[in-house]
Amino acid sequence: MTAFLESRGIELPLGAPEDGPDVQSVRALGNLKDEYFQQHLKQHGVEIYETSIALVRKLRAQEIKTVDGVRGLRPGARGNPST
Repeated sequence: MTAFLESRGIELPLGAPEDGPDVQSVRALGNLKDEYFQQHLKQHGVEIYETSIALVRKLRAQEIKTVDGVRGLRPGARGNPST
């Protein structure tokens, strides 16, 4: 979120993880985006790509580590775009 805003010349304080939509901060904006995304998923679901599932299974069979979207979004997780 920070890099996206910076690339557009938008400066906001980082804020706190619990910032709500009434706060002008990077984390508040990220939380709002996450809320909209979750609403979208509940309304429309997701499309499953069988070839992607097969690839992940093949990688795991070869003991190559993969990270699912849920674990990758945990605060502090490597690769989490909000950290």
